[in-house]
Amino acid sequence: MRTLDSDLDSVIFPQHHVQDDDGTTQIPDFVVCTVSGNTFRTVLIVELKKSSLWKDGIPALQRQIKLQADASFEPGEISQANGTVFFISVIGPHWRYGVKHDDGQDPIPLIEWHRVTHNQSSYQDFQVLTGLVASL
Repeated sequence: MRTLDSDLDSVIFPQHHVQDDDGTTQIPDFVVCTVSGNTFRTVLIVELKKSSLWKDGIPALQRQIKLQADASFEPGEISQANGTVFFISVIGPHWRYGVKHDDGQDPIPLIEWHRVTHNQSSYQDFQVLTGLVASL
């Protein structure tokens, strides 16, 4: 059983395991949820993959994000997303973010892939994402 500090407004924890179409279990690297009273709401899913998966791993990464986001939209889930979840996809030093709506469509990247995580452009894009997540 989770207990919450009354001043807590967000929490990071693993989401429930989700079965892929082929029966394999998919587990996100981590999920950020907001907390209101005793209700958790998923706002961000982060998936991290090793560098060797660059390019060839992008379609699988997108499928995994779609599965995890769709699982967040299920009624009764502790982390029900209320229609919108943002995501960060990371493969080695490459990263991008996007949004997934509860409409059955694929996740939508909102920026192009960054090639590094530690430059001004990455910082600025991450600041934009921070504002998007905070607006949920």
